[in-house]
Amino acid sequence: FWTAARGNLQTSSALSLTTLGTAVALFRKMAGPDGNLLSLEPRFLLVPPELEVLARQYYSSLEWRDTTANTKMATANIYYQRFTPIVVPELSNTGYTGYSATSWWLLADPAVLASAVMAFLNGQQSPTIESADADFNTLGIQFRGYHDFGAAMTEYRASAHSTA
Repeated sequence: FWTAARGNLQTSSALSLTTLGTAVALFRKMAGPDGNLLSLEPRFLLVPPELEVLARQYYSSLEWRDTTANTKMATANIYYQRFTPIVVPELSNTGYTGYSATSWWLLADPAVLASAVMAFLNGQQSPTIESADADFNTLGIQFRGYHDFGAAMTEYRASAHSTA
């Protein structure tokens, strides 16, 4: 889903102001099937818990300062309140295939273009619960429940993935 050939993957890119800028540039270069630029704006920063503090700092800090000697840099945080952090513990959970404590994603607003979707059979978004009397030799009632839904990755142009 995320490949360099599709233009939505950057590798060796731990979360930083520089790599965040590179991921934004990936968004700017996304083109539709007709070759026209999509002009997508990244809206969310998806991170594992290990990157939560840094993601929240980028979102909420008005300025950044480098305190090392002989360094000149702007102090304004150009990403202030720009990418809403979304923290997903499963991203770094070793129980899941492909887990990573250092990978992160920029996502477009799903109302504009979504990378993943959920679908529900006949639009039924809640589980169906059915009941019936138990067999004659059993006192009681029996229940069963089911939920018909599916999830799929849909549009690779709606996200950019960065691995460290």
